[in-house]
Amino acid sequence: MKIIGAIRNRYLRLTILLAVCVLLLGAIWKFYPDYCVYKTEMALYNQDLETARDWIESGQYWSPASSSLQLLDARWNRRLSRFDEMDLCLRKALQYGTTKKRVLHEQLLASAQTGTIGPLKNQLSELLMKGEDLSDICDAYVRGCLLLYRVDDAKSVLQLWKADLPDDPQPHFLDGRLLEHENDLVASAASFEAALRRSKKHAPAAYNLARIYFRNQEYVKSLKMYEQSRNSSWNSNPALVSMAQCAIELEQPERAARYLSEVTTTNPVEDLEMYRYLGDPSSVALSRYYAVIGRLAQFNNNNEAARQAYEKALESNPQDWRSRYQYSQILRNLGLLEQAKNEVEKYQATQRALEECDEYIRRLSKNPQDIEARMAMARVMIKHISESQGLIWLRSVLMYDPEHDEARQMLDRLNDKTGN
Repeated sequence: MKIIGAIRNRYLRLTILLAVCVLLLGAIWKFYPDYCVYKTEMALYNQDLETARDWIESGQYWSPASSSLQLLDARWNRRLSRFDEMDLCLRKALQYGTTKKRVLHEQLLASAQTGTIGPLKNQLSELLMKGEDLSDICDAYVRGCLLLYRVDDAKSVLQLWKADLPDDPQPHFLDGRLLEHENDLVASAASFEAALRRSKKHAPAAYNLARIYFRNQEYVKSLKMYEQSRNSSWNSNPALVSMAQCAIELEQPERAARYLSEVTTTNPVEDLEMYRYLGDPSSVALSRYYAVIGRLAQFNNNNEAARQAYEKALESNPQDWRSRYQYSQILRNLGLLEQAKNEVEKYQATQRALEECDEYIRRLSKNPQDIEARMAMARVMIKHISESQGLIWLRSVLMYDPEHDEARQMLDRLNDKTGN
């Protein structure tokens, strides 16, 4: 009888244990997706997109029909300017039960982020008073303002944003971008550092701080920050290329070659998204890898290898004036003096155009509605620097004067050229 009683007790304990496990599994099944939503929101707030991606995928595995996770997935894609993917997530969110109003809100933020800030501006005061999604609303609006060089509007919102959300890293990062554009590198570096104090995983803040250190010829500090950016990024190629650039300036060619050997693709187009997220324009991204290859060959006194690399850089981006200057020096070293002279003249023309831009920026800082200054910036960008940046300036002209003939004609030519 004692044996039978022991067996019964064992089965009873096993039954209770099994019931507890079932209850726990049910609780996890029910509440884990909500926990993933919470962790995703925190990661997005800290601009840690890699961690946010992990939590979104984990939550969707347990709850594929979660409208909240689909909305966060849409927001994650919007941060990277993946607007087609964003729209797909919003359609799924609507299918899974979210409201049309919520979808329209996300679309409003996407529109503002790409420079169409009017609709959001009309609702901005009301939305800020509600205090919901404050960080994302401010982020979309400020990014749109910076695209259109509406500096005063951006600064006003940044000031309110910092006051209302003192632990948010993003306003400090965007303030740093604005200050860098105004060539106040000391204040810009301080803003990027402020962003990193709030979130060590803020890869763009680390990357941009590294660029300022590089401009100041503080190559050891620059290399350290590029490493931090790499460790917080799901695509390390842009950081690795810049780390190689630092190593060359530190006269460590073997180290530079090692970094370049770790780059997983030699096609810069595949890394455009990451470059844009970190804050480099597409024009820079297209030629950066080949330019650093050329610089390393130049350091090693391999003029022929340098020539080939710079030619690839200029083929990828004919408006890369830095590579053009280095290319002219290599041509001179190879005795191709006439060709070198032609390249120097192109470089000098770009430098003169950039000097003109300083005056246009000064005019715009005093009067954002100076349409002719905006149009002049568009001409310079399209001819000398970057057609994509020129496109942004053209759109800013049309925002103030929708009937501006020259802007419309230039925009049509660009659209025809790119097939848009």
